[in-house]
Amino acid sequence: MSAALDDKTLRTFGELFHGFSVGWLAPIMSGTPAQATRALPPHALDTFAHSRPTDAEADRALYEAFHRLAAQVAPVGTLPYPDRGTWALAMAAHNLATLTDPLLDAVFRRSSRATVRAWADQLVEAAGDPQTRGEALMRYALVERVQALQREDRVIKNWAYTYRFWGRPAPANVVALPKVRFVREAVTQTPLASFWSSDALDDHMFALHGSMQALVARSPLTTLLHLADTPDFHFTPATLAVLSDPALRHGVAHHLVKRGLGTAASRIGAALRELTALGASPTSLGAATAFVMETAMMASLDRQAGEAVPNCSDVDARLFWAVLPEALGGHDALDPLEVVPPSDRRRLGEWAMAISALLDDDTRHLATSLFRRVALPSVRSPS
Repeated sequence: MSAALDDKTLRTFGELFHGFSVGWLAPIMSGTPAQATRALPPHALDTFAHSRPTDAEADRALYEAFHRLAAQVAPVGTLPYPDRGTWALAMAAHNLATLTDPLLDAVFRRSSRATVRAWADQLVEAAGDPQTRGEALMRYALVERVQALQREDRVIKNWAYTYRFWGRPAPANVVALPKVRFVREAVTQTPLASFWSSDALDDHMFALHGSMQALVARSPLTTLLHLADTPDFHFTPATLAVLSDPALRHGVAHHLVKRGLGTAASRIGAALRELTALGASPTSLGAATAFVMETAMMASLDRQAGEAVPNCSDVDARLFWAVLPEALGGHDALDPLEVVPPSDRRRLGEWAMAISALLDDDTRHLATSLFRRVALPSVRSPS
């Protein structure tokens, strides 16, 4: 993707970038109507990654939207401008969105769908995993907005004709003189996620599901924040890297507890069990264990007075909760991550003792052996 480009190609890419950044990316990040441009080839990535919108208002709106969404997860002072990986994912998302256009086959040969999807997959591969806190937050912000995309479809009828416009505004002449021509317009919003995940899609559309899953996987922060909706959740090098950052780890734990742990406790416990069985390194186990500790502590302190102890009937949920009494020594309110104020430590210790009484010997043994192997991350880390 780094080969030298001739002047004509650079001009073409410049035009594509303007239409993409100003007409599509800035609007979707800001939550306003967007218009897709032509499919974006992977070899335009280097040009896009070194460009900024020439429209100052779009440039400002783009950065402010990234910052606003990132701040929902972790406190941020300043964010870097979108990095190469974020641009790659944005380009891939744009291409996947264009593939939901029912008129695409009227513009291109049907076989071009496979080409555009392949371009999206190549861009997802080129994105790699985020390397910094800022990159992880930028990707989260992007994927959140992409997953919320909707296609606005219109059916317009007048005294003589019916017109359908999928994902497009109606031309002015079609809706002109509404009273004279008895113009009636029906507008529907169709989530693009339904095109990426529906079981009823044809072969060309069904393949988008795998492409979209691969795109979301490039945002490990998104994966963690939505793990309650992910039955096959497991820890990966990318998610563990995110969890080794205390600000991101705290943000994920806070989000899960605020939503209500529900099935998340069992899924995290299952992922921790798998990681232990695979013989993961002390550092990897430490990142996962620190996440479980902080989430369990936060959930325990968030409970209402007199609330019953959590349901530990599920074996994986038991392992999730077993980490808490093991971290606190079963009786003493020690906080290895220094995330609990001293005023709450006694209450937390009492809760840990109540949980410990529900655990079976096998779960206690696994939690104890886990803590003998872990290397917990530092409380602070660079951004």
